[in-house]
Amino acid sequence: MKTWLVALVMTTVAAFAATRENKLPADAEAALQHGSSPVLYSLLPELAPGIGFDDDIFAPPEKKKKQSDASNPALERLHDFPILGRTDLANLADRNTTVTSILDSMKAWNGVSAGCFHPRHALRVTHQGVVFDFVICFECFTIKLYRGDEPYGYVNVIGKPDKLDQILKKAGVPLPKPAPAKP
Repeated sequence: MKTWLVALVMTTVAAFAATRENKLPADAEAALQHGSSPVLYSLLPELAPGIGFDDDIFAPPEKKKKQSDASNPALERLHDFPILGRTDLANLADRNTTVTSILDSMKAWNGVSAGCFHPRHALRVTHQGVVFDFVICFECFTIKLYRGDEPYGYVNVIGKPDKLDQILKKAGVPLPKPAPAKP
């Protein structure tokens, strides 16, 4: 019953999502492509110290898995997600790879959605004095946008984080556990 309900919800969400335009707001797209001071983040995909996510988005909190590294409340956070590390994208090739990876994953999106958000990456850029954050969850097919500290919408993506992970690894930034394999 539970599996059937999840499948029905995901199908309905995917059908609805496929009817909307998967496009960044104009200022967010300009920031992504032309913003200054780009920083790529590695995030731990959990919201509260000691409470992790599992595959069952409908599980009650007491049944959710715990990840011991995130129970450290001293970790700095980006939009409530613990930061494992970051790297400045001073290298033009790394910046272009990051931006292209985001744009290509948006173009490849096929309407699939998930009722979760477990971001493992984020990109921060400044454009015309405004900070834009792109908080990225390839596992759940979503990038949440922030303009300053305020939520600014979302876009959907499909793809793998491999190129972003390579940039972070090259910079010596720790990565979270990979997302569970999809069936």
